[in-house]
Amino acid sequence: MALLPLPHQAMGFAAQGPAPRSQGSAPRSEEFGLPAGAACVAQARCLVGTLLAGWGLADEPADDAILVLSELVTNAIAHSGGSRITCRVHVLGGRVRIEVEDERRGASVPAVREPDVDDQGGRGLLLVSRLSDAWGVGEAPDGKGRVVWADLQYSGNGARA
Repeated sequence: MALLPLPHQAMGFAAQGPAPRSQGSAPRSEEFGLPAGAACVAQARCLVGTLLAGWGLADEPADDAILVLSELVTNAIAHSGGSRITCRVHVLGGRVRIEVEDERRGASVPAVREPDVDDQGGRGLLLVSRLSDAWGVGEAPDGKGRVVWADLQYSGNGARA
């Protein structure tokens, strides 16, 4: 499955929550598009893992960020009904922000559920809420989709805060 390159653009954090505050480190951002399908979850995990390792993030915050990304991508595929997703990763001042944009074709709004022990699914956003310091839903920059984002704090040495 081929990656769909997208132009790099500055992402307005204000629409999706408070902006990461710089603590002296250079901001890093990357954006990529994928066709919405089961295979894109593994592709997104691999791409983000490579990015975060290249940016020097330690194993624990990188692993948590990859797991959060995986859940957000899975939800976008399962619930948005779109043909593509866009993933963005931002690292700035002790914070990793993961964003997954979908085409908002589904009727439901992302929300944490409390599934029964026998339920096969419904734990994705519960996991995201437990692993992240903040998460939320906002409008896509072009207004034609939805962005689900999550912020994860880490310490100056790259370990999870």
